[in-house]
Amino acid sequence: MQGLPTLAAMAAHPAQVPRLDITETDDGLVVFQPETRRVHHLNVTAALIFELCTGANSDEQIVALVQQAFGLDEAPTAEVATVMASLRAEQLIA
Repeated sequence: MQGLPTLAAMAAHPAQVPRLDITETDDGLVVFQPETRRVHHLNVTAALIFELCTGANSDEQIVALVQQAFGLDEAPTAEVATVMASLRAEQLIA
């Protein structure tokens, strides 16, 4: 598919940006950015990917961990890349 982000375009070891107010909910996370006063609602999948962005996990490790967590037969490479591109665009990870 053309236009989708790829793992090659992502940071090698993505990490959450500092100074975020993170609240767990029944269906994911609510992330508040105090500096911009923006609120983000992450579903369960996006929340898992966001939580795996610790600076210690590589892109490939995050894909493998998401695959394992959801019991997927195939690696969700494109899907994880899309979520990470969105998190990056919203300045939640770097």
